[in-house]
Amino acid sequence: MLSKVVERGGKIFPRTKCTNLIQKENGHWELQMKHQTRGDFMINAKFLFDASGRQGHLCRMLDLPIVKYDQLVGVGAFLHFKVPKVIAQEMFIETVKDGWWYCAALPGQRMVVTLFSDADVIKKQQLRQPENWNALLSATKNIKKRIQHAVADEQPWVRNAFSQLTDSSSRSNFLAIGDAAAAFDPISSMGIGFAVSSACNAARAVDYFFSGNADGIKSYQQDIKSIFNQYLDLRKQYYRTEQRWAEEPFWERRI
Repeated sequence: MLSKVVERGGKIFPRTKCTNLIQKENGHWELQMKHQTRGDFMINAKFLFDASGRQGHLCRMLDLPIVKYDQLVGVGAFLHFKVPKVIAQEMFIETVKDGWWYCAALPGQRMVVTLFSDADVIKKQQLRQPENWNALLSATKNIKKRIQHAVADEQPWVRNAFSQLTDSSSRSNFLAIGDAAAAFDPISSMGIGFAVSSACNAARAVDYFFSGNADGIKSYQQDIKSIFNQYLDLRKQYYRTEQRWAEEPFWERRI
């Protein structure tokens, strides 16, 4: 994708941070950037996108309204097998009292295993500690069989996985796309598809915008809200299918 941007005349500045941004009276943007080796430089833009993921760096710098709907966190690790074996190329989910485990095969005799739970549960049970995380993994019924003879490459890492909606309608010449606009629970499998579709729809809306038609921008923002509301209903349906731990905090919050 980066090579395609370059082919189309775009410029890539890897490992660059936006330290400040100002919107001018004509709606255009002035961004102060900082690069590891190039140092400080300025970028001027007619239109600005935030595609920085759940963290929504530009949205936060602009103090846009952001609503979190949960505190879901993934605590996981990459495993590799000490003895070569045939690994089924599939994903597997196993629900437990405090959340659910995700397991998937990777190239090179490796697998990724992640426990998804709420931040307060992770903190209370100290699941960032390898011994506690491994203890819960060993208590699974199915996933532990899939990872027999596998060892972790590192200590468990933590990734945000919360559901979140950002309202960017108060700013002109600006749109959030992907997770910066709306972030979904990984159990919905909506993240990648939404990231691609929202980027395409945003590009089309901006093309209309510069042709003198701002309706595409409004339609894009309304579609994001509509998609997210549909997602909330879908998420509830998914979690309601598991009834064994309906009274446990993690599950009770979702049904």
